[in-house]
Amino acid sequence: MQKAIDYHHEVRGKTLKWFSVDNPKRAQYEAPIEYRFNSHGFRMDIEMWEIEEGCDIYIGDSTTLAFGLNPEEGWAYKHNTKEQFVNLSQAGSGLDTVTRLLGYWVPILKPENVYIQETAPNRQEFLNADGVGWSSAYWDQISIQKFGDREITDESHFREKLFIDLVSQEPQVTVQRQKNLDAIQWICRDTKLHFADLFPTNSEFIGASRDGFHPGAEQQDKILDRFIRVKKSSPLPSFW
Repeated sequence: MQKAIDYHHEVRGKTLKWFSVDNPKRAQYEAPIEYRFNSHGFRMDIEMWEIEEGCDIYIGDSTTLAFGLNPEEGWAYKHNTKEQFVNLSQAGSGLDTVTRLLGYWVPILKPENVYIQETAPNRQEFLNADGVGWSSAYWDQISIQKFGDREITDESHFREKLFIDLVSQEPQVTVQRQKNLDAIQWICRDTKLHFADLFPTNSEFIGASRDGFHPGAEQQDKILDRFIRVKKSSPLPSFW
């Protein structure tokens, strides 16, 4: 259950100048960015067996990953006060992935703090036979696929139907979110858990990264300020 989702699983142990939608075709400006992934597919400069007990874990989606930026420009890196920077974030992931990865790594790493910036909604994770996950989300709509110049295949139609029928219905999104939040609280019961809900997805917070969609460096500062203001410590509210 420790495997990264597909985007990250494919780049384990690699250092890249471009990653996923942060590519030369979409680049809005020139910037020397490095995506350094450890052997588990996490964007970190240390391996999992090097992490010391009592660490702080940061986790979320592409925002907490600092997508389209260097790691030190991200809110999590700026917030971190410990010598080791542990970031388990996965690009394109949802709370399903956050829950799964914390469920595996928290008992092993025994962190002091877990910091979660909520992921974008409408993302559910599905696991392949080898344990590698993939997320179904709004980009699985064929209109978005065409916008990104992706080839439309039978799988494209399957993913769109999966998204429309199962993932994007409001009751499903609400229940899935709360199940994950309740599970995360149990997983992190022996740690200090800090959580901030999703920031507004408008031009104040997103759009200034190299790929033109994700938060830029100054927007990451705003996300950090907001995280500090609105973060909730465990236990998080439950609606069951």
